[in-house]
Amino acid sequence: MGRRRVRLGVHGLTTLEQAGSAKARIPRAPGPPEVVFLDTSGAVTSGDRRELALDLGPGAVAVATTQAAERAYRAGAGPAAQVTVALTVGRGGWPDGLPRERILFDGARLHRDTTFTLAPGAGCLSVETPVPGRAAMGERGHKLALRDSRTILSGAHPVAAERIHPHPAALARGGAAMLCGNRAFATVIRIGPGDWLARGGRC
Repeated sequence: MGRRRVRLGVHGLTTLEQAGSAKARIPRAPGPPEVVFLDTSGAVTSGDRRELALDLGPGAVAVATTQAAERAYRAGAGPAAQVTVALTVGRGGWPDGLPRERILFDGARLHRDTTFTLAPGAGCLSVETPVPGRAAMGERGHKLALRDSRTILSGAHPVAAERIHPHPAALARGGAAMLCGNRAFATVIRIGPGDWLARGGRC
């Protein structure tokens, strides 16, 4: 089990909570704060649970990233690894969610859920890069049990959603609807103030 929560205001860090193998660091550097999440266990596997939360106060901006590639090892007989990521952004705030790639070993079982909750006038950039299988080990990512979801909310109203749940047989066949022999894929979502309509008017 690992849990970490970071809260930032316009003047910097206000709260840092971490437990288990889940850690967070904020290097001293010019520019917006960079929150670096890391896992001292190195990876997740069957039955592991990780919880990550980043809260930005009104007007706060930050870059959220990871120290190294996120890895999901081959799972045993137990349940899938569970990773939950929650980013809450106050009015006028903006996070750049730029984690490094996520390497999925053959035989990995991973359930991952990411939610951005944006106040009116807030925005975000979100990038996700799964890599099914390790090419150097001859893996092709055909033996995965992956459920990966990403939701962006304006208050309680969904403005973007992505669900990835490929069947291993579909990954094995490849083709135009899958990766066509490529080793990785990425999705990028950018939502700024005024990019969507919410109840009561434009944010």
